[in-house]
Amino acid sequence: HIEADHAPLRAAIIEAVRKYGQKVLICAEQRTELDLIRPYVYDRLPEDVRRNCAVQESFWMPDLALSVYLRSRLVFGIEMHSQVMALGSGVPAVLFHHPGFGTKADMWRTIGCGDWRVDLTEAGATKKAVDVVGGILADPAAAAARCRAVRAYLDRSEREMFDKISAGLPTSG
Repeated sequence: HIEADHAPLRAAIIEAVRKYGQKVLICAEQRTELDLIRPYVYDRLPEDVRRNCAVQESFWMPDLALSVYLRSRLVFGIEMHSQVMALGSGVPAVLFHHPGFGTKADMWRTIGCGDWRVDLTEAGATKKAVDVVGGILADPAAAAARCRAVRAYLDRSEREMFDKISAGLPTSG
C-alpha cells in the first residue's frame, strides 16, 4: 500500500505548488521513512513541482522541526507528531491517516479538525487531500481562526482534566 498512501500526499504537494505558489519541504518524521520520501514522493512529482520542493535527507530532532513548522503556512503528512506540534503552535495541519496506524488519529475529530483528516484507504482520498490542502491555503484567515479554536479547546480540556485530578487528591491539613 506504499504507493496508494503516497499518491494523495503527492497530489496535495502539486496543488500547493502549482495553484498556491508554495515551496514544500518533504521530510521524514521517523528514521524508517527516510528511504521512502525520495522515491515515493519527490521523484514521482512533476519536474515543475520538484523545482519548488526540497527534501530533508536526514532525520531531524523535534526542536528543529518545530522551528520550521512555526514559519510554515501548513503542515501535512502521514504521521501525526508533526501535525500535533504544528496545531499546538497555531499552524494549520492536515493528517493523512492510514487505519493500520491505530485509533490515535481519532483525536483529530475530537479537537475539531475532523475535516482536516484524510483517510488514505477511503475512495476519493486523493481528491479530499487536494481539497483540504487547497481550502486551507485559499483561506488562511479561516485556517488561523480554526487553529485558535483548537488551542482554546485544548486549553479548556487541560484545565478541566487538572481540576478533576485536583478534586480527587487529598488536601493537606
